[in-house]
Amino acid sequence: MVGRAGRSRPANPILAIFVVSVYVLGFAFGPVVAAPLNEICGRLPAYRVSSVLFVVFSVAYALSTNMGMLIVFHFLMGCCGGVPLTIGAGSIMDVMPTEKRGGALAIWITGPIIEPVIGPVVGGFLSEAKGWRWVFWLLTIVTGALGLVVLFVLRETYAPILQGKKAKRLRNILLPTKIFLFRPVMSVMAVYGILYILYTTFTKKMGTHSYRSTEYPSPIPSPAPRRFLLGYSYMDGQSNIKCIGSSQCLIPLQVYLVDAFTLHAASAIWASNIVRSIAATLLRLCALQMYDALELGWGNSLLGFMALILVPVPVIFRKYGPYLREQYPLSL
Repeated sequence: MVGRAGRSRPANPILAIFVVSVYVLGFAFGPVVAAPLNEICGRLPAYRVSSVLFVVFSVAYALSTNMGMLIVFHFLMGCCGGVPLTIGAGSIMDVMPTEKRGGALAIWITGPIIEPVIGPVVGGFLSEAKGWRWVFWLLTIVTGALGLVVLFVLRETYAPILQGKKAKRLRNILLPTKIFLFRPVMSVMAVYGILYILYTTFTKKMGTHSYRSTEYPSPIPSPAPRRFLLGYSYMDGQSNIKCIGSSQCLIPLQVYLVDAFTLHAASAIWASNIVRSIAATLLRLCALQMYDALELGWGNSLLGFMALILVPVPVIFRKYGPYLREQYPLSL
């Protein structure tokens, strides 16, 4: 039985031995879960989870008030303590060259061999001086400090997991590039760069002319009608230019990309932004020369005629979009 002062009173000898031996029994059951997870998730999660749980169960054991709690928590400590013994040799294999693995394994196995000799000696003195609970408080302190090292310093060493992460990072880099280069819809995005010509040249070319932008929703995801009205509104000599939602063409465009690429929507939007931004940058270089040659009226009307070409684009991609996506799969 467990005394109030933290010392043990004589009880059934067999039961007392079982309380100690059940820790070793945990070595047999812990790796049953840890070993498969180690192959699936890697060694680092196994080390981290087992270290945290070992500290938790050590605290629970030190606070136990009856024999049942002692047996259960000591068994759970063994389940967690057996994890490093199971995958430790694998970690050495991961980081050590073949010719040095023997020496490294010899050093590593020294700990489990010496522990049963030194542990009872130190635990016996500490138990006599402070009570048996302090044996586990000391164990909690030491394993807690080592657990912090495991959590913040230890890194993954299992090759398949590292290769999988590297391949995933590579896919995340290559996927937007593949969408950018091989999806036909992205080539059309470049034409939408004409939007930015207006944003960067109106203020400079209109000088003191004041204008007011009024936006109305439009169901057509193409800037053609809006650009056409914008050009001729200035040709009529009006100082108040009414732009019917020129930037709203980007809203259905974003929705289309999200619906078309689903899981890869972020990469698709990134690729569309690249295409559109590059086109806008290049078109801006010739915008001032265009307005110098054509003036604002015909210059904006030219943009309107260019945008007029885009009117059939939503219909085309609505009809042939699935076919084009099948012809250009995104698998890497």
